[in-house]
Amino acid sequence: MTDLRSSDDLLAEANNQVVFMTAWADFTSALNASLGIGDVLHTASSILRQIFGFDQTIMVVVGPRGDLTAMRTLPERPDSVEGFRLERDHWLVARTLGNGAEFWGDPNANGGIDELAGHDRARSVTALPLIAPDGRVGCLVAVSLTDDFDVRQIKTSVTNAAREIATASDRVVNFERSRLEAITDPLTELYNRRYFTEALRNEIRKAQRLGYPLGLFMIDIDDFKLVNDTYGHLAGDDVLKSVANWIERSVRASDLVARFGGEEFVVVVVGCPEDELVVLAEKVRAAVEDVVVEAARPERKNVTVSIGAAYFGDVSMSAEDLISRADGALYDAKGSGKNRVVVSEQAVA
Repeated sequence: MTDLRSSDDLLAEANNQVVFMTAWADFTSALNASLGIGDVLHTASSILRQIFGFDQTIMVVVGPRGDLTAMRTLPERPDSVEGFRLERDHWLVARTLGNGAEFWGDPNANGGIDELAGHDRARSVTALPLIAPDGRVGCLVAVSLTDDFDVRQIKTSVTNAAREIATASDRVVNFERSRLEAITDPLTELYNRRYFTEALRNEIRKAQRLGYPLGLFMIDIDDFKLVNDTYGHLAGDDVLKSVANWIERSVRASDLVARFGGEEFVVVVVGCPEDELVVLAEKVRAAVEDVVVEAARPERKNVTVSIGAAYFGDVSMSAEDLISRADGALYDAKGSGKNRVVVSEQAVA
């Protein structure tokens, strides 16, 4: 005897299909409008929670510089997104992003996923590689907190969602890569001169309006031409990259470091009182002394820099004025023996 479903059952099924298709259209539309990975994760979390019943969504994406960007929602805050630090060798990331394998099952396998989830309440986990046309761009992890969560009936739909999320993530990362290439020095990966100039003008406008401290360092590698002439330009490039790295590590997260050109670097020092400016500059100068010209080994040839510092102490001062004062101080540092810091005497108007 044929088992005929009631009209109510058929109507309910049709309504569910309409709800799903509407939600799917909203999902793909929101993904296409995403401007950052946080937007992609927020959209992914919405459909995984509202349609498929997951409690938490985690994404790990390969950023424009090859670094990992790890972001997640939390069960108690599903509409907010937070970033967190994650090592590339985490077993679930290695399995999905590294090897391209899916994982559906026990979150306590291989040491658990507490580091990924930010808690120890996961009861089931689904992890899928995010695969774009050019290759794997990341991984998607969906977490349930209930013991009776059954993912079997939604596997195909979740996999399809992962494909859409991968495409959106790839587009966002490629856009960010293009933006970074336009404002970044390719050798040192610091900001370039064009970006620095605009950023300094913006900071001066804010300093004029809000009255917070602002300073500028002009940094020049001492006798850099001699390095190039003696050991070659590849050795010179290595020195530039090392010096850039040490400068960036020596200043504060709020400061902006850029390559001004050639062997010159600049640092926009935000929110640093005038009496602390020279202390920070000396910290940078001393840190760079640890850089060694590798091509000169076994001889130990250390690198030094001269630094000119200027302080924004006059609301009428322009970006060009501040650069000129720092550059004049740098000229004095080079002329008085190198490997030293000189602060502009015109620091205070």
